[in-house]
Amino acid sequence: MYGRLTRTVLLLASLIPVACPAAWGAEVAVRFDRQCAQKDLAVMVLIEQHGMIGEMAPDELARAWQTLLDARTVCSEERVGEAIALYQSVLDLGPPRAFLRQTTVRPEGTERSRK
Repeated sequence: MYGRLTRTVLLLASLIPVACPAAWGAEVAVRFDRQCAQKDLAVMVLIEQHGMIGEMAPDELARAWQTLLDARTVCSEERVGEAIALYQSVLDLGPPRAFLRQTTVRPEGTERSRK
């Protein structure tokens, strides 16, 4: 139910930091640590999965998204350890239960869907 709306909101929200400075004509140079980038991607995917499945209330998704934005800000200020802790607080939500039922992890670490 919330999947399409959530993806649209997340996409638009993720474009704001990119689009607004360009629209204002400002030059922005942001240093973003590799660890932050990896965690950022993982958190974005997790939030999208929870939004698609609809297991989380919209306000919980909004809090997770706000934490992601806070972590980006902290990381851009080169406070990487603090940012990683923020990202991890969202990752600690874990994957949606529906995804856990659909996949199994084989010994070699690759996933395969159950049928």
